[in-house]
Amino acid sequence: MKRSGLRSMALLFVPALAFITLAATAGDKHYAVGDKIADFAFKSDTGKMVRLSQFRGKTVVLNFFATW
Repeated sequence: MKRSGLRSMALLFVPALAFITLAATAGDKHYAVGDKIADFAFKSDTGKMVRLSQFRGKTVVLNFFATW
């Protein structure tokens, strides 16, 4: 009885894990050096609106982080 319970759990767990992994990575866009990305705007620390396109031809480093 114990072994059949483990098999049943494995039969449910493995497909669920595969589904979660595929769902989490679906639609991810990976960029390489030199790829063009969509233009976006943000507010600088001085309150001025800045667009990514303003830096065309210059090296830009984006640092996204979260505090949680």
